[in-house]
Amino acid sequence: MVFCIIISNMSIGSTSSQYNCFKCRRYLGAKEEFMKMETEMGKICYECYNKYKVEVQEIAEKRIKIDSYSFGNIVIGGKRYTSDVIILNNRVISNWWRKEGHVLRLDDLKDVLTSPDPSTGWMPRPPSEGGERGGGLLIIGTGASGMMKVLKEVRDYFNSRGIRLIEERTEEACKTFNRLCDPQKVVATLHLTC
Repeated sequence: MVFCIIISNMSIGSTSSQYNCFKCRRYLGAKEEFMKMETEMGKICYECYNKYKVEVQEIAEKRIKIDSYSFGNIVIGGKRYTSDVIILNNRVISNWWRKEGHVLRLDDLKDVLTSPDPSTGWMPRPPSEGGERGGGLLIIGTGASGMMKVLKEVRDYFNSRGIRLIEERTEEACKTFNRLCDPQKVVATLHLTC
């Protein structure tokens, strides 16, 4: 009985984060015998490491990646598209058209404006409507030579919601999307020609 109390007190008494798993706060032992490894977030136990490894693998398998891009062609998740696309909430919307081919207006983004689930945090309501700022990223591929112009109304709308915009030529936008890809936070609109 005394032994149990001592173990219990050691567990409770070890409030120093150096002896606890950063994910579950489990005591790692006096000699860290229950520690699997040290990460940039802190030390992690065997159980959390195994769960985390599975979570990361599942997320990586679900993420859409851009395989390749060349003028007028893009391959996303193994499928080839020959018209402009929007990558939104881990799906591809093909045949994206704008009222004026080389001008991006707010109403050209109706799929982006209406589609996100508010619970994902990508399209928050503006502060004037009781929402919080921040959370999302919209990558705009302006074409192979950057011919598509983004109007000020587009920048103002997303900035008012705390959503960052990155405007780049489409080749660079594809690289940026793959590097920053988080299906709930990153959306790409990609013009494939000019």
